[in-house]
Amino acid sequence: MMLGMAKASQEEDEESLAQRVLRIFGKEALRPGQEKIIRFAVEGKSALGILPTGHGKSLCYQAAAVMREGMSVVVSPLLALMREQVNHLRRLGIIAHRYDSSLEATERGKLLAEIAGGGVKLLYVAPESLENEALLKSLRSQAVVLSLFVVDEAHCLSQWGHSFRPDYLKLPTWLRQHPFACTLAFTATATPRVRADLQRAFHIPDGRVVSISPYRRNIQRLVRCTSDPLADLLLFLREEDHRHLPAIIYTRTRKNAEELTATLTAAGLDALCYHAGLSQDAREKIQDDFLANRRSILVATIAFGMGIDKPDVRSVVHVNLPSSPESYLQESGRAGRDGLPCTSLLYLSGGDRTLARNRLYAAEPDFEGILRCARMLLPAEPDVVSFWELSTQCDVSEDVPQRLLDTLCRMRAVRIICQGYKFYKARPLLSASTIMNGRCAKEKKRLEWLFEHREGEVAQAASDWRCTYPQALEQLRECEASGEWGLQLRQRALCIAPGKGNADAREVAAGLRSAYEERLRLDLEKLSCLEDILCSHACLNDSMERYLTGKGLPAPCGHCSACLGQAITLPESSNEPLPSFEETDLPHFDRPSQRARFLIGFCSPALLFRRLYSHPLFGIAGRTEWKMLCGENTDAKQSKAD
Repeated sequence: MMLGMAKASQEEDEESLAQRVLRIFGKEALRPGQEKIIRFAVEGKSALGILPTGHGKSLCYQAAAVMREGMSVVVSPLLALMREQVNHLRRLGIIAHRYDSSLEATERGKLLAEIAGGGVKLLYVAPESLENEALLKSLRSQAVVLSLFVVDEAHCLSQWGHSFRPDYLKLPTWLRQHPFACTLAFTATATPRVRADLQRAFHIPDGRVVSISPYRRNIQRLVRCTSDPLADLLLFLREEDHRHLPAIIYTRTRKNAEELTATLTAAGLDALCYHAGLSQDAREKIQDDFLANRRSILVATIAFGMGIDKPDVRSVVHVNLPSSPESYLQESGRAGRDGLPCTSLLYLSGGDRTLARNRLYAAEPDFEGILRCARMLLPAEPDVVSFWELSTQCDVSEDVPQRLLDTLCRMRAVRIICQGYKFYKARPLLSASTIMNGRCAKEKKRLEWLFEHREGEVAQAASDWRCTYPQALEQLRECEASGEWGLQLRQRALCIAPGKGNADAREVAAGLRSAYEERLRLDLEKLSCLEDILCSHACLNDSMERYLTGKGLPAPCGHCSACLGQAITLPESSNEPLPSFEETDLPHFDRPSQRARFLIGFCSPALLFRRLYSHPLFGIAGRTEWKMLCGENTDAKQSKAD
């Protein structure tokens, strides 16, 4: 099938662009803005698409990629989306692949060869994969014609966005080093400030921004304040003809999700629980059951939903206050993607306001954790580090070591030697005599060592083999490529070494801490803005429109809580006193902020690693103000004592 090998202009007279898209992808009609974006890309012009959830962002870049010569690269942080879209494209006869860490070595090798041969039409990658040397080598092959560079979830690039990701910051620089014809950036929500960031990053003029109103006419947005939300929720889910099912119910924590699922199940409802603490196999089984309508209610944390296409969700319920207007729109927008009537229901309480703010404070890394991480990233000699390990040991989110390393590299205090993995596990597939046959003395010695050390750290193998870390990694991969060994590599890592520049760990940590303080201020501002919108007597949809676009709707929607005369007054934040417990019953913590996170029920990396979420006191003080639990000047005290 020779899709995309001819230029659009060659068929324009016989068939319009829209007709081609509809024919190839089996659609009945294009939605507003889709044809305009596709046409920009087909003509080689970069564009930004701000399209609400369910509006068909993926069709825009898939269609444009098919109609252009060469290979298009789609950057997305969502593995579930990659798998789903690749499978869909293959069913249409379009050669699409994904490149990520889950691929086996043989699959990875075949894919890289196919890319280098120019045989791939669409390639989906996670942002971190763009730094993989093997992939870069294939992309530089003479047979590869680079067509579109697509950035999905583009708001992740902006620090003003609701889910900023530092690895997205590297995309504009990476893009300048590779000759793509044009760029398409997509997001479901973008405030004017985020939009300006994206236009600047990808050199997109105002005339090539396609922004569709976030207002979805088929979604009825309801906000309720009740003393017994569970009883109200049960009535809602049991309404006549089960008209609110299938339903997604979002809770803030894993514990909440599990408890609510148990309650709904005991009440005779068909509910499943989904959160990031479940195994990959369990999550996939739950997801498949819900998508196939074998279960009608999914209680989940925000770990569920990104990249999942289930058009017939009839309601999305928030039993806790979302963190921002953008999060609320994106999550509630998973209802009614088929265009039929559906409901977004959100419950509010005074205690929930305190809990929401507590979680924003808890998500901010403390100075001690940042400083410890900075020191570990300034090695006296070459070292192998993994972001997961640094995150767990320092109890900071993984973006902290990533941002620190970016800063240290810019200061030339650290240099990255190569990317790799922390651990290996080797399994001989043939007998020892067969594997050893014909080997020189040096190879035999290395293989004998591998027979005795079939599992361990790659750095230890390098030390015992008296070679560098990159050489040890390459030798392990050669063992696998020979077909004589099975190999598993886990926990992505970087081999780093001291650079020529100098850096003071305390100064670097203080600079990053300031950036996180500003981020916290913005997050608290967004949360307050959402509260104002939800409790306003003005049309809820009009208020959301003004927040995101700066312009209102032509007229009130007529079917949200406010328009129906059901506007609420949010109760005052309830600052509950610290519950009574014996301090000796708490686990040991290194820092006051860790104790506070435990008490409010926030799973930081170190708490998660220690499985403290199952402790009976975990989350006991969720509605006690953060400042009471931790103290306003905790970091300052730690800083002076350090």
